[in-house]
Amino acid sequence: MNASAAVTVACSYDHTACVSPEGFLYTFGGNTDGQLGTGDQIDRNLPTQVPQLTTILYVACGWRYTICIDSDKVCWGFGNNEHGQLGIGHRHNVIMPEQAIHLPPIHSVHCGKRHTLFLSENSALWGSGKNYGLGFKAKIAGISTPRKVPVPENVVDVSCGSDFSMIVNIVGNVFACGLDSN
Repeated sequence: MNASAAVTVACSYDHTACVSPEGFLYTFGGNTDGQLGTGDQIDRNLPTQVPQLTTILYVACGWRYTICIDSDKVCWGFGNNEHGQLGIGHRHNVIMPEQAIHLPPIHSVHCGKRHTLFLSENSALWGSGKNYGLGFKAKIAGISTPRKVPVPENVVDVSCGSDFSMIVNIVGNVFACGLDSN
């Protein structure tokens, strides 16, 4: 992959993912938990194409996991899934892309250390993974099937930190959730 040809890039603790103008996903770096999506756990120093994903529009990286969105607005995840952060319905690490389940068409995806927020095309927010950054009041060990996050509709921006998230709605209200908060 020509590094100048990437249209979007995401980085995390020890790996990087890039999307080419043609929609191919390339990953490189550490692969301890399968976060490169290459079907193995071998680290790679050079960008390597993930062959199953050929129509990717957007990619995000969490701590040892990767989630991307294809042209059908479907999310695919791989890597660390200890807390269900991939949204694939179970809590086992995966080394090949698996489709996130029970989500509407997704506009963008945002990753924390152990949680993921999915912003839908209709501006609703969905989350999976460790409850810290998802905004659910109940203490839940790990959410493996995405749930709608209890914030007002019309979300326009999201950012995830390690164990917290910040959410902005269309009128500019900012919502926070994470450790030591509701």
